[in-house]
This record gives sequence, structure tokens and C-alpha cells, in this order.
Amino acid sequence: MTVARLVSWLALLVSLSSTVVFAVIYIGSNHVAIIGQEQNVVFGIETLLNGRLLYRDPTHLPFAVTQYTPLYYEICFQVCRWLGLHANDLQAIYLVGRLTSAVATIACCCILAACMWHYGQRDAVTCIALAFSLPVLIGPWAWVARPDPLYLMLVFASLLAALRYADTLGIGPLVISCALLVAGFYTKQTAFFLFPLPIVVRMARQGWRGARLRDVLICLLVYAAGSTFLTPLMRDNFAIGLANGIDLSRAWHKVYLPMVYRVPLLLAACLAFRARMARHDWMPRAISVACLWYLLVGAVLAMKWGSLVNYLDEFIIGCLLLVGTAPALSTGFQNSRQGVVATLLLGLVIATQLTSVYDYRGSRWSAMVDRGSLYEAGHALATDDVLQGQPVLTLDTTSSLFIPDRAVFVPLDVLGTAAAAGHFDLGLVTREVQNAAILNSAIAGFCVGSAPFLMG
Repeated sequence: MTVARLVSWLALLVSLSSTVVFAVIYIGSNHVAIIGQEQNVVFGIETLLNGRLLYRDPTHLPFAVTQYTPLYYEICFQVCRWLGLHANDLQAIYLVGRLTSAVATIACCCILAACMWHYGQRDAVTCIALAFSLPVLIGPWAWVARPDPLYLMLVFASLLAALRYADTLGIGPLVISCALLVAGFYTKQTAFFLFPLPIVVRMARQGWRGARLRDVLICLLVYAAGSTFLTPLMRDNFAIGLANGIDLSRAWHKVYLPMVYRVPLLLAACLAFRARMARHDWMPRAISVACLWYLLVGAVLAMKWGSLVNYLDEFIIGCLLLVGTAPALSTGFQNSRQGVVATLLLGLVIATQLTSVYDYRGSRWSAMVDRGSLYEAGHALATDDVLQGQPVLTLDTTSSLFIPDRAVFVPLDVLGTAAAAGHFDLGLVTREVQNAAILNSAIAGFCVGSAPFLMG
């Protein structure tokens, strides 16, 4: 057995074992905010379970917004309803959300493995090892109750279809690629900025000749058909929910700087690109163009306040896909010279897994530590006799999960930021407090130890 083969088996062991361990840690955690980003989504699922509309007028009581498009919410809601869950089954709702994300993550890994097998090398061990390093590289974002995993699965299924379209010029793969991007948009709005990619991938093979008018019109037709599902209330929610303003300092520390931990993967992707381009192959150029598009979109959107490193997950996964198409990974197990390259590429991927594990150490610790104290304020709100039936406004987003039918101004961090940026009129909320529609909000804050946000 060659050194390259041993390293490929080592990479497979690291990928699969890490995936299993992290799945157990994150999915089974009793923490409602492993990365501080789950509560708003779970609140939306609870809203549906309460028989209410997911998207409501954010300028009227209960002054609530839903930040993301509905597909992930609807899938989780249907699963919860099939299981007979109710809005107060909080832990079970989290489990459903995280399991839904886990299924989407595993499906995304399978899509990557299929793409590597078809367009790269035909070694099953290496394909699986590289593809299943995805959950390690993106850490908790692969498992938490958020739309991100489903969105990533749809984006890379679309890329696979786009590569097929570029290879065959078939209309079917083009329509499928565009339709998957539309589904991606209805999971997370970021997909809107990826709509040109099917044509761009084709142009990476044929230059400007690849942008055929007929195909561009087909894309526009699919996207136009998809837009018919948008409603005015959806647009109102998105306009306020995403109006966070620009924060370059946060973007640098929370998004750009953590990419240092992914430098080994970037080096491996560059090596794979150079080796494949030496064969005058269009495939690495197409994948590289997609990677650069992902990087541009992620880097620009990450300038918003509240962004985290997950804005660059598409770029990281695209680099992983590029590594999987390296020629050395198909010939390096028989050729000693190529074996050195294969060993180096796999070693760089393993190194990136280790640095990513270190980078996400805080989220794992958070998931494993008992967080029962986080729920005390919410339980107090839900059982307070004075507040029964009364709309409640509290600074604690976690507490809102225990009173989803009465919670006001959720998610508070998003609405508060929109108000500070001039995109939401805080006077509307203040007026309702003064009119006694939210009479006990301040009292509730003092009663349960959660600071009040507004005083009437």
C-alpha cells in the first residue's frame, strides 16, 4: 500500500469519525443558541405551529419579522405537524430542525462526492473522504436549526446541474440548475445573487459565445416563474429583517480573519487548479469561476452587521470540490510522482479540518455545557399569572420561545438594529405600549430578571 493510499484512508477516517462525533454533539445539545443564531428560526416554526402566518405586517402588533424565505420553515413545520408536536414542545422542535439540517448536510456531501466522481477522479475512498470533510470545515453551521444546510445543498445541486449543462448544452440541465437556485432562494435570499451562475459556468468553457440568447431567456423565464411565489408581506419582512447596515470592523473580525484557518484548503485548491489546467481542461476553470463568484457574493454580503463566517461557506465548499477534481487523486495511487502530489493535497485538507476544529471549539463547548439557566426567564414568563394572555416584550430572545403566541418585537436584535438604522419606526411600538396594548412589558422585564426594552 502506497503512502498516498494510506493518507486517503486516514482522510476518510478523520472525515467520517468527525462527522459522526459532531452530529451527536450538536444535534443532541439542549442549548437553544449554539451559535446564537437559531432562536429566530425556531420562533418562526413555532409561529406556524400556532396556526399563525409566517409573514405578518411588521408595522403592527406583534411587530414580528421573519428574516428568511419560507422553504426551511415549511419543511420543519410539516415534519413537526406529522409528529404531532405543538408550539410548546421546544426541545423536540429544535431536534426536528437540527435533524432536517443534518439530512441536508449529508445530501450535500453526497452531491459533492458524485460531482468529484463524475468530473474528477474515480477513487471512491478519496471522493467520500473529501466530500464528508464538509461538515468538519463549516462546523456547527452543518447541524444547527437554520436554513443554511438546505440552502447549501440546493446551491451545489444547482452547480452540478450547471456543469452538466456546460458539458452537454442540454436545456434540461439548465432548467434544473435554475429551478434549484429558485428553491435555494426560497430557502435563503443569498441565492438571488447566484442566479447568473448557470450561464457564467457555461461561459467559463466557451467564453462570450456561451451566453446564448436562448439560454439566457430560459433562465429569466424560470426566475420570473419563481418570483410569482413572493408576496408583499414577504418583501416587507425581508426589507426590515435584512436592513442591518454596514459594519466593516465586525466583518473583518468575524468573517474575513477566520479564513486564516482555511489557508491550507486554499493552497490545495490552487495546486489542483494548476495541475488540471495543465491538461487544457475546461472543468477546473468552470469550478474556479463559480468559487470566485461565491467569494465575491459572500465577501460583499458579509459587510452587513451581524454577519458571520458562514457567509463564505459556499466558497470553502467550492474549493473543496476543486481539490476533488485534481488529476493526482486519480493517478497518484499508482504513480509515485503523482503520489507525492496526492499525499500533499490530502494532507492539506486534513490540516484544514484540524484548524477548523480548533476555530469552532467555542461552539462545541457551548453545545456540550448544560444551559438550563438560559430557560429560567422564559419559564417564568410563560407561567406568570399576571401576564397570562398579555403581549410581552422582553430583551431576551430565548424567553420569547416560551411565549411564541404572545411575544412582541421578535427578533429583537434584528428589529432594534433596523430601528437604529431608520428602517423601522420604533414610535409604532412605543404607541402601543402607551395605549396599554403591551401594558405589562416593562413589568415582565423586572419580574423575570430580563431588562425591559420600552417604557410606556
